[in-house]
Parts: sequence; C-alpha cells; structure tokens
Amino acid sequence: MVITSNSSTSLLALAASALAIAFWPLRKQMTLIRRGFAVTLVALHLVMHGPVWALIGRVDLTGSSSGYHRQMLVDMCIRHFSDWWLLGYKDYNLWGFLMFDMCNQFVVQALTGGLVTLVLYITIFKRSFRAIGIARKRVEGDRRQEWLFWCLGSALFANVVAHFGINYMFQLSEYFFILLGCISVATFGVKQEVRQAKVRVEEAPAKVEFVSALDAEAGCLPLNGPRQGTWRLFEA
Repeated sequence: MVITSNSSTSLLALAASALAIAFWPLRKQMTLIRRGFAVTLVALHLVMHGPVWALIGRVDLTGSSSGYHRQMLVDMCIRHFSDWWLLGYKDYNLWGFLMFDMCNQFVVQALTGGLVTLVLYITIFKRSFRAIGIARKRVEGDRRQEWLFWCLGSALFANVVAHFGINYMFQLSEYFFILLGCISVATFGVKQEVRQAKVRVEEAPAKVEFVSALDAEAGCLPLNGPRQGTWRLFEA
C-alpha cells in the first residue's frame, strides 16, 4: 500500500515506525535521546539560513512531493498567529497560493479551534507517550509486555510524523482514535494491576511463628514492626 501510493508522507510514516522499533535496545536512554533531538532542532534553527521547519520543504522521496507547499503552510500559520490564536480562522485560503489545502493536521487543529485546541491536541500525544513510558517501566523484565508498549509507542510516533504531511479525514481519524483507545486501556490496565498488587500485600494476613522462650525475654513481640503483620509467639 505504501509503495503503490507513491506518497512521501506514507513512506515517512512507515520509516518512522521502523526507526522507532529499531530504538528498542536504547529504550532506557530515551530521555537523553529526546533532549538531544530537541537541542539539535534548536541548533539547526540558529545556524540555518531559514527556519528549521524549512526542512519540510526538502523532503521528496518520490520525485513528485509537494514539500514546499507543506513548508509554506506551516510558515504562514506561524506568521499569521494573530489571526487564529483565539478561535481559529476561516479565511486562511487568502494567505497564498493553494493555502486552502491544509495538509498538516497540527495546522488544521490551530485554524479550526485556536491556540487552546492546538495545545490540548499536542497534550494528547504528550500524555500518551508518558503513559506508555511509565507502563513500560512498571513491567520491566517482562519482555513481552515491554514489547507491546514499545510497539504502541512506535505506532503513535508514526502518526506524529504523518501529521506533518496530511490532514486526517474521518476514516483516518477513526483509526487514530482506536490507537489512542488501545494505549489508554493497556496503560490503565498495568496501573490497576500494580495498585491491586499493593492492596494484596497490605491486606495479607498476619504470619505466626513459634520460637523457643530461650530466644526472647517476653512472651509476645513483633518480628519486624507492626506493618509487616508478622508476630513471634514464644513457648515456655
């Protein structure tokens, strides 16, 4: 499907998912990798002749991509921030040639809902990645469970990359919401399992051990404190 579509966006989304899966051996260093990526973008923005989002215009994997249009769409959205920040903007087609074609999902959120909508939409990704990371750490040691969460994160990362090249129609949005639902259920399930395990430990019945009177001076003393729920009963 990706090859026959002859689309740079679909090729990049597939490459992004493959790259994310390839980072599996570095899963414990992702914080450092994310910070390094952010620093790299800032450095490129400072040394490049144009803005860092101009890199979008140089993406052409098929020889017929409209990367320049996608670059200008982001550029015009940033330049006309005062037009859409409150409640969105409906005359974006007047910004330039073919500006009516909003092939960027983040730009769609900005122009149809304003700054609050855009921030909340980005927050969905932030919270989803965070939940996946926390859940993976909670099941660390269980490679099957870890691999499940890593694949969910890879699929979500592929959607982030695709967002810069296409606006999600109703059909695509359905699949995207299904992915978010899977992430929510999987991460919440791990959280509940951990919580129930803690409850079972706290509600465990007290243990009783019988020892000789030669080992103690009193008749009944706690072994490791009252929270451990274990007592030693001494026989005369």
